[in-house]
Amino acid sequence: MLRCKQPPSRFSSINGCLLIVDGYLLYNLMKREQMYICRRINSIL
Repeated sequence: MLRCKQPPSRFSSINGCLLIVDGYLLYNLMKREQMYICRRINSIL
């Protein structure tokens, strides 16, 4: 998994979790281990 840059302001933060408009999870701060999923995000960022 790759590390994602800080998401733009258009990303909505829900309970410490940043979600993209399509519903893909950027990174979850609530979980103990930070998981980075940048497959769809790379094209957006």
